[in-house]
Amino acid sequence: MRRRHRTCLVLIAWPRAWMSKMNSELWKSLANACETSHAELGLQPTMSAEPRVLYRLCRTAELAGLELDDPAARTGAYAGVAGLDDSCVHLSTSDQVRKTASLYFRGAEDLVLLRFSAARIRETPGLELRFEDAAPPPGVAARPGAFPHLYGGPVPFSALVSPPCTLCLGDDGEHIFPPGSLSDDAE
Repeated sequence: MRRRHRTCLVLIAWPRAWMSKMNSELWKSLANACETSHAELGLQPTMSAEPRVLYRLCRTAELAGLELDDPAARTGAYAGVAGLDDSCVHLSTSDQVRKTASLYFRGAEDLVLLRFSAARIRETPGLELRFEDAAPPPGVAARPGAFPHLYGGPVPFSALVSPPCTLCLGDDGEHIFPPGSLSDDAE
């Protein structure tokens, strides 16, 4: 038992970038073992949980003709942008999406925020959600942290947790995220 506590403490100290490269099932097993060990000691686990909601910014034209306001009518999937999302669909966490908007969409008047349930994505056969270091285009500085990338296909619209939200621009050219739009509530 003592050995298990030492192992967990080492894992908790690992940088998030290393943890993101671990197999997700292995990571869940290790995280569960650590939580059990900490509970036995009367301590709170110190690692953060995977986000329940993942975000994607897109342009209005990418959603043209789709009925996404009614959950029962949501069919199809979001494949991303050709050239950018060819190998995986790039997503963001609530902590990352504002900076993504600022870096890549500053001044865009047709920006839409999509909110997806991470659990529903993981439940979709053939899809694999990985948290990886960013690989920005040339000339853009890499941001720290692990970014959610979806492999194996497009994001099903059935994983949306709310209707798409069009973002308004502030006087400074930055997008205004409505209150609650970056909430981690998946339902």
